[in-house]
Amino acid sequence: MIPSSSSCFPSSSHRSRVIAPSLFPSPPPPPFAHPRLLAAGSSLSDLTTASARRFIDNRHGVDRALNWDARAISRLAYPPRDLWSRVWRAPSTPKQRETFYKILLNSLPVGARKAHFSRLDPQDVFCHVCPRNRQTLQHLLFDCPLAQQVWLDFASLFELSYASISLSNVLFSWPTGASSFLERAFGYRLQAGHAVAIHTLWSASVAASRRQVPASRVSISAQFRTALRRHFCTLRSSSRWSARLGDLPSHLFA
Repeated sequence: MIPSSSSCFPSSSHRSRVIAPSLFPSPPPPPFAHPRLLAAGSSLSDLTTASARRFIDNRHGVDRALNWDARAISRLAYPPRDLWSRVWRAPSTPKQRETFYKILLNSLPVGARKAHFSRLDPQDVFCHVCPRNRQTLQHLLFDCPLAQQVWLDFASLFELSYASISLSNVLFSWPTGASSFLERAFGYRLQAGHAVAIHTLWSASVAASRRQVPASRVSISAQFRTALRRHFCTLRSSSRWSARLGDLPSHLFA
């Protein structure tokens, strides 16, 4: 005789008080919960996607975002390892960073690059100050008399030797605190001055192309000094940069 359901199972009121035994024991805490466990050179609490990616790239020898060997800029000088921090973490404005970024990727429309445009005036290929010289990136930023004047002013204002300013410095700026004689605050000042210098040279080139009136050494010097003074006034009023730049010399505002 098959017993009735009431004799096999407890009533509904009784079932509510019955707690089924656990079939599996509670799993132990995962090993990565240990506060001292490291991954990718960092504790797990500090690990981010960016830090993990950098760690993996370094292990595989791919520590650069771009293959500079295939880039035109490497024909002039090879970029330093801390290049992108000089671009995106320097005391510069978005417009200045855009100019810097285009220089590195060879996308700045200098005369030599515009030579492939069929409707371009042939004269636009050449420097507006040096009509016999093609306006290459090196000529615009380093060889042109306007560039020489800007870097001469740069050296004077930051108390550097003009001969010490290399093409690599012009293309890639300066590091912050990379050596014992270069203080971190002074490195930031050089980066700020570099951002103003390259943007001034490019702006003067664009203005000359549109108006067909090239700048002179006197006018480019005044433009650079005015822009530099305005830029440092802005940085000095910034809570982020005032402490990093330190006590700015008074002659930067003269």
